[in-house]
Amino acid sequence: DQTLWVGTYSAGINYHSPFHKSFFYLTSDKFAGIFGKGQEDRYGNMWFATEGSGLFKYNPQTGERHLYPIKPIREGNYEANIIKSILIKGDSIFCATHFGSVYLFSISSQQYKLLYDFKYNDIYSLYIDSRQRLWIPTNSDEGLVVIDGDRQIRTITANGKQRSFSHITQIHEVEPDLFLLGALQDSLYLYDMKKQTVRNLASQLKSLSQSDKIGSITTILQDSKGFFWISTSKNGLYRLNTDFQLVK
Repeated sequence: DQTLWVGTYSAGINYHSPFHKSFFYLTSDKFAGIFGKGQEDRYGNMWFATEGSGLFKYNPQTGERHLYPIKPIREGNYEANIIKSILIKGDSIFCATHFGSVYLFSISSQQYKLLYDFKYNDIYSLYIDSRQRLWIPTNSDEGLVVIDGDRQIRTITANGKQRSFSHITQIHEVEPDLFLLGALQDSLYLYDMKKQTVRNLASQLKSLSQSDKIGSITTILQDSKGFFWISTSKNGLYRLNTDFQLVK
C-alpha cells in the first residue's frame, strides 16, 4: 500500500500513508523502549522488536496492539527483554537479543523457545539464505555462525586459509553462495562460498581521510536495477554498483 513505517527512539511507531491519514502515531499502553525494524506476517500483522519489552504486535485491521516479553515485565528484567532484530518465517519469528541468544517465537502459540545462546552481546541481524541456512552474526568469540541443518559452521576457507568473520552487522545474498557481509568497523566483505574467496570492498576507500571512514554498516538493500544501497553510521549512504564498486 506504499505505507511508510517509522520506528522511533523510545517513543512508539509512526506511519505515513499517501491514501489514508496523513500521519498516524502508534504506541503501546506500556513502556516498550526503543522500536526496531518491523516486518509483516502472513496474517497481515506487523511485528516489531523492542528494546525492553520483547515483541510488539500491531493488527492494522482491528487496531489491536500487544507486547510479548521474553521474561515477565518487571524491575530487573529490562535487559532480558531487549530484542535487537527479528526475522519472520511462516508461523515463526526468529528473535536475536542483546545477550547474544536467538529465540523462536510461535505466532500461533505465542510462546518463546530458546534455540541458541552465544552468551555475549548484541546480535544485530539474522538472515536465511537461498539454501535455507540461518546466518547468525554473533559478537562472541565464535563470530559469524551459519546453521546448516544440524551443523553449526563457525570457520570457513577463504583465500587459502581458515578464518572466521567477527563483528558482522548485516548480511545479504547477492546470488546463491555469494554474500555481502557488513561489519562494525569500516568493512564490507564480498564472500564467495563456492570459490572460497573473500575481499574487503571498503579497501577501495582507503584513500579517504579518517573523518571519511564509513563506521559500521547499518543496512544493505538491493533495488530493482541490481544496485545495492549501503547505509553507514559515520559517513552516510553508499551505492554498490553491479561491478562491486562503491560510490559515495
